[in-house]
Amino acid sequence: MIITKKKLSVYLTITFIIIILLSIGMIFFYSSYQNINYKLNEQQRFYDNRNKNYKNNTDYNKIDYNKIDTKLNYFDELIQKQHNEIINKYSEYENKNNDNDNVCMTQKQFDNITKPKPPTVNRNDTIVRDYRVVKDDLFPPFNRSDNNTHTDLTNNIINRSMNVNTNNVNDTFRLVGYVTSSDQNKDSGNNNWKLFGREKDRHFSEFYMTPTNNNNDVKIFLSDNIIVGDRVRDIHSIPNNITFKSPMLNESPYEVVEIPKQDISYNALNYM
Repeated sequence: MIITKKKLSVYLTITFIIIILLSIGMIFFYSSYQNINYKLNEQQRFYDNRNKNYKNNTDYNKIDYNKIDTKLNYFDELIQKQHNEIINKYSEYENKNNDNDNVCMTQKQFDNITKPKPPTVNRNDTIVRDYRVVKDDLFPPFNRSDNNTHTDLTNNIINRSMNVNTNNVNDTFRLVGYVTSSDQNKDSGNNNWKLFGREKDRHFSEFYMTPTNNNNDVKIFLSDNIIVGDRVRDIHSIPNNITFKSPMLNESPYEVVEIPKQDISYNALNYM
């Protein structure tokens, strides 16, 4: 077969075009590969940074909870220390004056001298109070005003610089019974609750409930607007059945089982 110059030129031209097209295709695919690889690397870095930030935040929260527990333990130790100091001072005075018949002052004058100064609270104490609302079963689920107002009001009451209800019996919340439901539907406390109450004054008591499961931090204050029928107002006369109208509780009646009151007529110190 004889190849003329004209045919050779055509073949060379076609070959050159094919080489150019292949080069362009290779460049295009290489560029696409680099672009995809870059996006994958960017996405991987994004997820790595996100996981790292999540881990740092988790560690920081653990540190905060440890600080809170340390603060609560500090206040418990401080209160116990102050109590012991007062007892020791009184014991020293009693021992020194046990054999002395000379009276240099009245009991009222002595009490005024030895009476401890009223304690004061600050913003950190109010924050600790907020954590006790969540973590302490024996602390009621009360809200408050802003930090500064609540702190100032507390100091005013402690220092008797404002009117105070003298009919207050100074009672604290305690476990008074259990509230259970036999309804097939489970409420937010799995149908089993602990009932806490205190005698606010001679005519009125306050109550709230928490689930018997200690891992559940729900607290429900028993106000009149969530109770149907007999209200729960007197710690000495708690009804046997309570019906609620709350989205967190069942509509069917709950049964109340009171804890028997303690008999301290014999050897009461064993129960302190």
